[in-house]
Amino acid sequence: MKSTSLIINVVLSIAVAILYYFQFSSDKSATVKNKKSIPTGSVEGLGSQIVYLNTDSLWSKYAYVEEMKTDLLEERQRLESQFEKEARAFEQSYLNFQERAAMFSERQRGIEQEALVQKEQEIMALKENLAGRLAQSEQEKNIGIQDAIYNVLNKYNTEHSHTYVLSMSSSSDLLLADPNLDITNVIIDLLNNDYHQSKIKTD
Repeated sequence: MKSTSLIINVVLSIAVAILYYFQFSSDKSATVKNKKSIPTGSVEGLGSQIVYLNTDSLWSKYAYVEEMKTDLLEERQRLESQFEKEARAFEQSYLNFQERAAMFSERQRGIEQEALVQKEQEIMALKENLAGRLAQSEQEKNIGIQDAIYNVLNKYNTEHSHTYVLSMSSSSDLLLADPNLDITNVIIDLLNNDYHQSKIKTD
């Protein structure tokens, strides 16, 4: 699960850490030129041009992320159980062969060995298949999170017209920022509201 959390966290960071640029019309550009008259740090004024998200908080408070982690853990456990069942069956077949090998004719021994080799190859193919299925599931959920963040940021920005949305986390290059420019809680509330509304519709 540690690798799963790392992958999700990286995708979350990518989803909100990139420079989120919006083209402004000429009249808005003129407004920016007059920004000296607006107090620095005001989210409604100069500060509205650049804001940031704390992705660590986003990671821990977005309800869909918690659901995704739970779903992935359950799926991983189910696939691992499926593989272990097949692996134990193969191991038992191999032990049975060893116990009876002395009683087989050379021809019978060759047939049994070929069957074991074939079964081993099937086990390894199953392992790769299950790992691929889990990776695909992770990717689909990561895309779901990324899309949800982009959709909420777009919706939010239609009213606030930010030029950049930056990422701040324990591993980001943004080390210090004015708390007045932090829109983390607002975005988390919007994300969770959309998430809960979608759950209501599907229930």
